[in-house]
Amino acid sequence: MKKSIYILTALAIVLSCAKAPIEAPTSDEMVLSPIFPGAQSKATAAGFENGDRIGIFITKYQSEKPSPLQLGGNVGSNLTLTYNGTSWALNPKVYWEDGKYDIYGYYPRQDVSSVDALPFRVADKQNESATQSDMSPYEASDFLWAKAQGVTRTGSVPMAFQHKMCKVDVKLVKGEDYEGDLPEDATVYIHNTVTLAYIDLATGDVVKDNHEAARTIRARKATADRFEAIVVPQRLSNRVPLVEVICGQVSYLFESTVQFKSGTVHAITITLSDNPEKVAIDIGGQIENWQ
Repeated sequence: MKKSIYILTALAIVLSCAKAPIEAPTSDEMVLSPIFPGAQSKATAAGFENGDRIGIFITKYQSEKPSPLQLGGNVGSNLTLTYNGTSWALNPKVYWEDGKYDIYGYYPRQDVSSVDALPFRVADKQNESATQSDMSPYEASDFLWAKAQGVTRTGSVPMAFQHKMCKVDVKLVKGEDYEGDLPEDATVYIHNTVTLAYIDLATGDVVKDNHEAARTIRARKATADRFEAIVVPQRLSNRVPLVEVICGQVSYLFESTVQFKSGTVHAITITLSDNPEKVAIDIGGQIENWQ
């Protein structure tokens, strides 16, 4: 009788073990998953590309109090997060411990001399193409920033990036009296903007260099009738020459006041006419949360 009890008990234990959920082993390695603004995955709409590198800073809470971001002495200071076309790898690797973390990311990665006033310059000639070894000047001008706050041990940390510069979208349209197709040789310039900015990596705040002289940016041609340029956020409170369109030997120069806002697309429409005096500019609405 006792032997039967032992057998039934052993069988119950086996069945109980068989029904218990099998937990997959977890890794202590920290995994980060960047997300491009608008749920895309880079400065181009196509998403991040093989070889792209993101700069990463990681701080750890002390007694439930977040640690300040510093140039050095963090859990991770300007680490490199690299995309291989499929997944991201952090170098050097970081491993979870108990507690909370703040994780800061910025793109494109560069050497960092300051975390509260990181210098960043948008390119003057954004119309130029990418080289085999580097991204195009337009792409390199698009500064992205993200922060994951108070995160704890998890499988993967999503990093939702934001555009911190401003985008100017210039559209050429034909007026009623304009004959023929839009000129294929048109070039567009954005005048009188400061191209040097300072970025606080802890907050993502951007300010222009107040001592820098204004410069001219040549916009890149996106389509036959659209040109785009990335500009440092700033206010042009005085009426100044702002947009210039050159078609052949003819130049159309437009003056305006404007406030270029961080993470915003500013739409500008230029209506061409066979009569240069009737060419018009319309600085239209602003699209916030640039995607």
